[in-house]
Order: sequence, then C-alpha cells, then structure tokens
Amino acid sequence: MDGTFLFGLGTGLSAGVVIAPLLAVAARTGRFALLRPVLVAVGATFAFFLVLDAVLESGSREPTVRTLGILTGVLSLLAAGLITWAVFEIHRGARRRAYGPAVRPLYAGLVVAAAALSVGLGGLGQARFIRAAVRAATGEEASLLPLMGVVLGLSTGVVVALALFHGLLRIRPDRWFFTGTAVLLTVVGAGVFAQGVNNLQFAHVFGGDLTPVYNVYSEVPLDTWYGTALTSTVGFSPFPTALQVTVWFLYPVPVLLLLLAPIRFGRSVGGAGAEE
Repeated sequence: MDGTFLFGLGTGLSAGVVIAPLLAVAARTGRFALLRPVLVAVGATFAFFLVLDAVLESGSREPTVRTLGILTGVLSLLAAGLITWAVFEIHRGARRRAYGPAVRPLYAGLVVAAAALSVGLGGLGQARFIRAAVRAATGEEASLLPLMGVVLGLSTGVVVALALFHGLLRIRPDRWFFTGTAVLLTVVGAGVFAQGVNNLQFAHVFGGDLTPVYNVYSEVPLDTWYGTALTSTVGFSPFPTALQVTVWFLYPVPVLLLLLAPIRFGRSVGGAGAEE
C-alpha cells in the first residue's frame, strides 16, 4: 500500500484514538465548547513543528537521529502521563456520579494538552514528511500523488476517530460508558508509553538489550493498513524489545485494577447512601 497514505493514516489514528474518547466524555457531560480549543491546539501543534522543521532545515545543523528519538520519546511519555491523568479524572467523576471530569476546569486542560501532544508525537519526522509531500506537489516535476496520499490517509484516520466518538456516545448506561472509555484510554496510553520507552531505548537513554524478543513482521508488516493501524492505536510492534513488552504489560495493570475496583458506598450526613 502507498507509503504516503499509510503515513497519513497512522498520523490520523494515533491522534484520533486519544482525542475521540476524551471528547466523548466531554460531550456526554455537556462540555461541547471543548471542541474549539482542541482544534486550535491540534492546528497550532502541526504549525509549530512545520515551522520548526523549516528553521532547522535552513540552518547549518540538522537534528540527529538520536535527538529526534529523544524528542519523540519524551513527548510520548508526557502524552501517556496526561492520558493516565485524564483516565483517573474520568474515573473520579464516574464514582461520584457527578461526572466531575467534564465540569472541572482541570479536565478541559487535560483534553487540550493531550490532543496537542498526541498530534506532536510524530514531531519533526512527521513535519518533514508533510513538507516533502508539499514540495513534490509544487516542484518542477510536480506530482500531487504524495500529497493526495497524505490527505487521504489523514481523512481516513479522522473518519475512524469520528466513528469511535459516536460509537462511544451510544454506550448505555453511563456507568458502562465511563468505565469503557477509561479502559480504552488505558490501553491506548500503554501503547504510547511503550513506544516512548522504545524510542528512548534506541536513543541510548535507557539501557537494555535491543534484540527483539520476537519477530512477526512477515505476519504483520508495517507497510499494510492493519500493521499501521495496530502500531498507531495500541503501540503494537512486530519486533519489540524485552523492555518495550514489559512496559506495555506492566503499565495498564495498576491503572485497570484501580478502575475496575468495586465502588464503595458510605452514608451521607443526612443518612442517605452516598458514594465515597
């Protein structure tokens, strides 16, 4: 499958699986106004990395592969942290049945920041690819195919994210909606965290053996739509290191244990049952 389409698809999916559930929670609790700042954050992040890449390209020194790996790794860890924070905000509101995460200003800030970081995970590499597609469309031997591939891939990712958004909003009752959305974000966060650790490991920030613990590339190649989808949504790698696999499985365990713990009931001052 065309590499430019897969690039656009991966970019759209990696941001969409983070933004769609977070906005679904906001919509379910009446905070529709969050859509505008999220769109502004997404656009500003794209513009920032495009400008930064252009500035670096015009300078005397370009960032090394190690520098790009460290940048992507750090952004991934920050994004995973924000996703986890948002998950517990969702859980907090669901336990109190006041749907606090959507009415607290903190949740709005988390959504905007997580949206920006999810778009920026590709960083300079993503910006460089897009600028190359634009140059191919405007150069002497102009070809619109690379740019069309990127746009079509991004559009497909956006459509999938919209389908996820509307699908989540159909979940009833509210308890299942909030729990299901939080679990989904936990799985996505595990993938983002594991990819960040992997980038930092290959940049020699973290130690550990870089030899893959298994290799299923022939079964799930990255140059296919399903390979791209798995990598972009849950952090799948056909040839992961031992540290990457360990992190992916250990990250969600404490989060899911807290999310799925039974809700305890106490007694309010007036004698009526209330959740702690």
